[in-house]
Amino acid sequence: MIAGSPSNRISKLQFKSFHSSKAHPNLKVDYFNSINSKEKAYWLGFLHADGCITRNQHGSIQVRFELSRDSEDVIDRFCLCLGLDKNKKEYRLNNRGEKRFVEIRFACKETSSALVEHGLMFQKSKIVEYPMLPDESLELAFLLGYYDGDGQQGTTRISSGSIRFFGTD
Repeated sequence: MIAGSPSNRISKLQFKSFHSSKAHPNLKVDYFNSINSKEKAYWLGFLHADGCITRNQHGSIQVRFELSRDSEDVIDRFCLCLGLDKNKKEYRLNNRGEKRFVEIRFACKETSSALVEHGLMFQKSKIVEYPMLPDESLELAFLLGYYDGDGQQGTTRISSGSIRFFGTD
């Protein structure tokens, strides 16, 4: 079990982040402060599956969301919900020079802190935990987002490298 409450985990991150207002002037910095809608719960689930909190080369905390190029529309919808400038997406190439992955990154202390409060963290694959959500409809929306990010197509299975995600140690 991770020592301490979520707020203790935040203080350990030592946020040096800033709001990347030049790159994303319409960012809804408080979007994840309260998971009080199915849309927010869905995106929280998707980020638990395919997103991460990371540091950039300057030490600032960033939210990073990367998908295959075939799923670029998902990144566009995420940008629309959070007020991110979708023109700031970046593409990663494969060895043949083809655009293989698309990602959006942004630095925002408030958003990063809220996501950490809801269980997103650095190097989360083996230690991520299922977040506490206020009601069943939000839990189902979270699971749908998680499934869309990490589910096995053609099945109802979800997977996680973290046993804690499923509520057992």
